[in-house]
Amino acid sequence: VVACSSDVSTQEFSETYTVAAGTVLVVDNDNGKVTVETDDSASATGTVSVEATIYRPDNVDFTVVEANDELKIVADADSGIFIGTSPRADVTVRVPPGMPVTIDTGNGDVEVTGIGATADVDTGNGSVTLTSVQGDVKAATGNGSITVKDSAGSFRLTSGNGSISLQAELQKGGTNSATTGNGGITVELSGDRDVSVDAETDNGKIDSDWTLTTT
Repeated sequence: VVACSSDVSTQEFSETYTVAAGTVLVVDNDNGKVTVETDDSASATGTVSVEATIYRPDNVDFTVVEANDELKIVADADSGIFIGTSPRADVTVRVPPGMPVTIDTGNGDVEVTGIGATADVDTGNGSVTLTSVQGDVKAATGNGSITVKDSAGSFRLTSGNGSISLQAELQKGGTNSATTGNGGITVELSGDRDVSVDAETDNGKIDSDWTLTTT
């Protein structure tokens, strides 16, 4: 479906895919927000739903391909100077709770909710919000905040410019870190106290309700 406004045309994408156990969701988005949510009803059927609003669709190559144990979503946006809204794709994906996720965006916020597996998130410019995730998590942004809420596992969080907030129960023996070039770090931990977090900021304050290893 393509719609036109006084500013820019848009196209809506909506499809459902049935994937095998062990399939990894990969999202590679040049420009736009990425939201990944879990759908408990999808566990039995192995279904993944993909929705996207594509701005300036003539300038965005949007594809979804299932191959090599991956369901890969790619939004390749043209660069250049545009009047008004630039080409982008805002993508929302609903997945089974145990599906591993890898997200890479050039410019755009990322929100992940409910994932119970490995998550690897990287955005060049944008905030990262992880809610109720469980597993081995890596999140990085060149410019933006990182927020982890009501989660459990091991976490490696890096921001070039932005605050970091980690509220989680950490896996015993896991590697946990929070590093920012500019911004404060807040750590609120629950569960086993026999854990550690390496926290580092070049310019900002570190707050925690537990003792931290700081550098």
